[in-house]
Amino acid sequence: MSKTKPEFYIINHTDAPSERMIAQRVSETRSQYIHPDLRDWHKKNGLLQITGESTPVENFGVKIEVYGRRCSFCAKHSKSDAKYSDGTTRRWQGTNFFILDLLEPPEGLA
Repeated sequence: MSKTKPEFYIINHTDAPSERMIAQRVSETRSQYIHPDLRDWHKKNGLLQITGESTPVENFGVKIEVYGRRCSFCAKHSKSDAKYSDGTTRRWQGTNFFILDLLEPPEGLA
């Protein structure tokens, strides 16, 4: 994995801003869910496209710390700057603190 800090997104406005729906960037325009329940989703459905509708997880007021191959996420660390298309604030809907394992980029997409 590259030495740059991993990037995490909520892919679109239909994905709830919660730990289950966090996607980690694996290439310039693609990402993959990292929650254990959805980690293999891409094998059947393909990688997720990062678009203008994708929102960085930090925009929801979530603080992210990387510790080796794991990341801690502390929600409600600061006020959410994430917005729906109508300007309404998108609030974090998940757990306030959780830890997830990082992904390695799929072969050929590093």
